[in-house]
Amino acid sequence: MTGSRKHNSHMRRARIYHPDLDHREAMLSDDESHHARDVLRLRPGDEVELFDGARRIAEGRVIAASREGVCVQIGAIQTVSARRPPRLSLAVCPPKGDRQQLLVEKCTELGIEAITPLTCVRSVVVPGPSLLNRWRRWAIEACKQCGRADLPRIDSPTAFADLIRHRSPSPTLAIADAGGHDPGVFDKLAGCGSDDILLMIGPEGGWADEEMTAARAAGIPAVALAEDTLRIETAAIAAAAVFAARRVQERSLQRPPPRSDGSHG
Repeated sequence: MTGSRKHNSHMRRARIYHPDLDHREAMLSDDESHHARDVLRLRPGDEVELFDGARRIAEGRVIAASREGVCVQIGAIQTVSARRPPRLSLAVCPPKGDRQQLLVEKCTELGIEAITPLTCVRSVVVPGPSLLNRWRRWAIEACKQCGRADLPRIDSPTAFADLIRHRSPSPTLAIADAGGHDPGVFDKLAGCGSDDILLMIGPEGGWADEEMTAARAAGIPAVALAEDTLRIETAAIAAAAVFAARRVQERSLQRPPPRSDGSHG
């Protein structure tokens, strides 16, 4: 069964992540079992919503909750339609500390397609496998909260030079910079047009001169996100929010007007 992206009929149920919905029963992971049993206090008979992070959601019912884990019976499955272009991804120099969690959670809630940790001349954080796993966990928790059915892709760290050197026609590559003034990029960032976009967001100290020179030489357009200097996570969330709001606006304009029932006065 395939449905639209809006599937709020089950939003009142607790949402649980489970990557495999192809069986009649699901034994939840240790993390999910702990959350379901000890945080949500779910007990046998409680109804839940399962999602696999790949656009499928399922009705579920808890059939066992013990120290060994939580088992859920899987019911009807619905496939949520994929996000249509334009889609926004971010290549971002990670900030320090807890600000990484804020960035991942809020950008997930706002519908970002993918997040790539970017390494630059002035990078202060280069995520290893353990930290990237935490990013993925934060994305899962954000999906539970906002009702999203698909997980954003969390990529391995990529060097700024490699991203420019190996870029492809799609998505359109752009760079966030306070001196950016390309109106065409902002239109794309605002969800206009049909091209996917990958926006690069630099480190706390800003882009190095050689990085901006390389970007200009490669013909990569720049866009300013605010009049003042933004922190990394603020820039990422601002870009995601502009893009998400414009997508919602565009969809509302494309909907046909309500049909009249023919009544008068």
